[in-house]
Amino acid sequence: MTPTDRRWWSRPENRVTVLSFVLGAVILGAQAGYLGAVGRPDLGHEVFPALAVMAIFFVSEGFAIHLRVRRGGHAMSVSEIPVILGILTLAPAVLLVARLVGGGLGLAVLRKQRGLKLAFNVTLIGLQATVTALIFVALAGRPTELGPGEWVAMYVAVFISDGLAAAMITVVIAMHDDPEGQKILKKTDQTTKFDRLPGGEEALRKRLLDSFFSPERSK
Repeated sequence: MTPTDRRWWSRPENRVTVLSFVLGAVILGAQAGYLGAVGRPDLGHEVFPALAVMAIFFVSEGFAIHLRVRRGGHAMSVSEIPVILGILTLAPAVLLVARLVGGGLGLAVLRKQRGLKLAFNVTLIGLQATVTALIFVALAGRPTELGPGEWVAMYVAVFISDGLAAAMITVVIAMHDDPEGQKILKKTDQTTKFDRLPGGEEALRKRLLDSFFSPERSK
């Protein structure tokens, strides 16, 4: 690696950009592998459900449900609701498109995100949508009715995708080597106990990403 390459890699925003591209490649590879195994979805029957789920994704990006738990709390983003609707009614590839378009527009319009922060978050929600859908399909298939097995599969899929998102946030923290981010992480026991941080997981992500992508850091 040349000195120029080292200088380029030393910039946190460049490392996050590379991470975003890598995650994007993982998403495309996973979706392509699934489509190669099962074939293309019947888009004619999924257009209207996809548009409805997309609209819910857009609206949900502006809201979070905060649940108080003893001295702390947990925040459940209501975007998990359309994810559940989506994995029950849409093929994984269609759900990915609905999540990226609806969630991306919601982040840009409702949360006013721009630039690298928007790109990273869109990639992250795409990764979550892909992981959630593929795990659910692997465990429960494409069920026509819901039973205990399907609800367990849904919970496992959402739990794993949320954990993966938290892990990606940890990677971004390491890339930035940010003292404030490390301080926040210590309060959550390395992202494993979100109830120790008031506001829970959603608050953790917001505080970390706001810190990393603030205008002051880019100067």
